[in-house]
Amino acid sequence: MAGDKKIYVVSFLDRVAPKNKLQIEVIRRLGYSPVFYVNTYNEFAEQYFQGTDKYVLLAKGFLPRFRQVFSFLRKNHQTVHHVEIYPGGRFSFIYMLLANLFNIAAICVERGDLLYFRRGGYDLVTRFSMWICYKRARVVWYRELYMEEMLKQLGIKRLFFIHNAVEIKKKKYNATNLHFEKRRIDFLWVNRLIPERMSAWFVDILNTERFQETQNILAGVLNRTLYREEQDYVIANKPVNLRLLDFVSDPWELYKEAKFFVLPSTVVFANNALLEAMSEGVVPVIVNSTGCDLIVQDGISGIVSEFSKAGFETAMIKAINMDETEYTRMSEAAMNHIKIAFSSETYQTRLGELYKQIETK
Repeated sequence: MAGDKKIYVVSFLDRVAPKNKLQIEVIRRLGYSPVFYVNTYNEFAEQYFQGTDKYVLLAKGFLPRFRQVFSFLRKNHQTVHHVEIYPGGRFSFIYMLLANLFNIAAICVERGDLLYFRRGGYDLVTRFSMWICYKRARVVWYRELYMEEMLKQLGIKRLFFIHNAVEIKKKKYNATNLHFEKRRIDFLWVNRLIPERMSAWFVDILNTERFQETQNILAGVLNRTLYREEQDYVIANKPVNLRLLDFVSDPWELYKEAKFFVLPSTVVFANNALLEAMSEGVVPVIVNSTGCDLIVQDGISGIVSEFSKAGFETAMIKAINMDETEYTRMSEAAMNHIKIAFSSETYQTRLGELYKQIETK
């Protein structure tokens, strides 16, 4: 970077959520000024931006949006380090092609859209847009281990892996904080309902007699969702001991109240909500799937079951029968593992390496 001139990192995404706060801060720590263009403007996110940062609502419609982004990149292309594009949108290809036009490096950020893409999901325009993003990006940044092989099957070779991370809360925990009985939510689900996550298992198990006295929350119901079958099943079969909430973008208060975080999924590694919950001392109950051993050690920092409904039920039974001493031990181990392996410092180091790499391509 030359002199004091600000160099922008420009991101295009649906909306800024609390989980993006760390990303914005790290971009700034690395010496860049973040610019976030969004489809939905959340006023609470204004607090994440400062100084020369920009937080902008994208125009509605193809041509107005094209003119808006074209105008910004034409004016600022010499001071844009790169753009970061999330591929799962109908207009994402606009940002990629405009970046190419102005010779700006582009990173395609794969956060899970690939799963639905590979199943034949999305309309043709969105699929075309995603294909352009994958193919024209200088680098595809993927966040989950399972994505690597899927991207390679699409012929994408320029890959860079950075898993999710969480900002560790600066607070001290003691036996009172972690006391098993102080946590009033027995099992907590904080994730969207998608086919890879076996939400039906969770609901069916809670409907059994053994779990009648438990108090549980599922936060992840959406008014608009691509996955109606999973959501409809949960709503139709909701037991009296399960409270349903809309998708919660800032679930930290729920983590403080929860004993166990559940995630029976074919894809577990580095799930953002899982990392957040463990950082608050919530003990995870998950199934054995790709990458899970990198975040949860069975019997040490959580409970890992075999990949079956019966196995997951056994794991949940083990959880509710856990005594205070064992719970406190696992809770502390979960927090310590996140602090060491999934910290903001680790994330910052890897993001800096990615940004340096695209300068040399």
